[in-house]
Amino acid sequence: MKHWNATERFKIEAAVYDNKAKDFLRHINTKDLIIDPNVFPFPNRDHVDFINYALTCLGNVDGKTFLHCGCGTGASTVYFAKRGAKITGIDISKENIRICKMRAKI
Repeated sequence: MKHWNATERFKIEAAVYDNKAKDFLRHINTKDLIIDPNVFPFPNRDHVDFINYALTCLGNVDGKTFLHCGCGTGASTVYFAKRGAKITGIDISKENIRICKMRAKI
């Protein structure tokens, strides 16, 4: 069994997510990046219960400050920003951050 050091693992993980992000962009158009501030952009059906609970706990996010670690393509990051949160998204993938910035500009 190979033991990975953190730097190797992070480089591999970043490359995997960069490739997924590039593939994502090939299959969408600009309107698919638009986030409706009235509807949470659920990533998949498995997360609905957890996210609904988390949203209830958070309450009104207007003016709250967040750090979103592992923000991916930024759908929920931009959702919270559009609802008034001061939010910073970080991700291991430069391509995911690029998509997040594209979403934020729309």
